[in-house]
Amino acid sequence: MAKVLVVADIKNGSLGSSTTELLSKAKAIGAEAAVVAIGSGIESLTANLAGAGSATQYIADDPSLAMFSAGPYAACVVDAANQFGADMIWFGFSESGKPPPRVWPPNWMSPVQRTSPMSFSMAIRSKSSARPSPTRSSSA
Repeated sequence: MAKVLVVADIKNGSLGSSTTELLSKAKAIGAEAAVVAIGSGIESLTANLAGAGSATQYIADDPSLAMFSAGPYAACVVDAANQFGADMIWFGFSESGKPPPRVWPPNWMSPVQRTSPMSFSMAIRSKSSARPSPTRSSSA
């Protein structure tokens, strides 16, 4: 079974509809789906993420993530993908969506998985040890 990590579309503390749509699509193709939410003051969205169709949520909630910055966001996505064992990472495209952070397979996939064709933009050059790491929460 494929494992899909969906990056939550969050604007002004609200969950965007593209998150629900992507989680629904992942389930429709028979994939195991998880979601990563990145920002500041978003811990309260955990129930909404579970309600959107994700049994596993990774929450990176830290004041340093209040403003979008590709490097820290990419690091959070990579951490969540590693923890979940993701085969794919899906980003929503909406007016409130942030551009996909730079995520490259060598950072989160095994050598065997890296041989598959992928469409990612650029490699993340380094990981900052100061970045917040997403924490996992599961709903039953």
